[in-house]
Amino acid sequence: MKPSPLSLDNYFVTELIFSANKAYDPSQAGELKFDDLIVEPTCLNGEPDKHEWQVGLRLRFQPKAEANYPYTFSLELVGFFRVLSLLPAESEERLVKTNASSMLYGAAREIIRAATSRGPYVAIILPSVSFYALKKPENAEAAEQPKELPAN
Repeated sequence: MKPSPLSLDNYFVTELIFSANKAYDPSQAGELKFDDLIVEPTCLNGEPDKHEWQVGLRLRFQPKAEANYPYTFSLELVGFFRVLSLLPAESEERLVKTNASSMLYGAAREIIRAATSRGPYVAIILPSVSFYALKKPENAEAAEQPKELPAN
């Protein structure tokens, strides 16, 4: 184990909307469909020279009307992070986008579990997710360009 190069200095909830579904039938429990969970991370570099970042995370769960699911919710978190080691700018941004979003999602999972455990139905534990995105090869833009059709 070693210290992380990313420090979470503070985070807070800016929105929490939680509703129990009065029509929910526990005898026919529905499951949380991953596609019904919308997760939107945002990443702002507050002070580039100080390696400080502000990261937001918004989660919304609004199942389809016919779904038998106990809760709907919306949650938004904002976190303040510092990168503690010297990294190239691209690596620092990638570290923040991946790890800071993951840290906030972990907090969001606990907030949703705590809120739903106080409701009339079973507590919800959100599925694990990954914010890791494969790095595009340097020539990815060239590879994505449409090829010219041969002249007739």
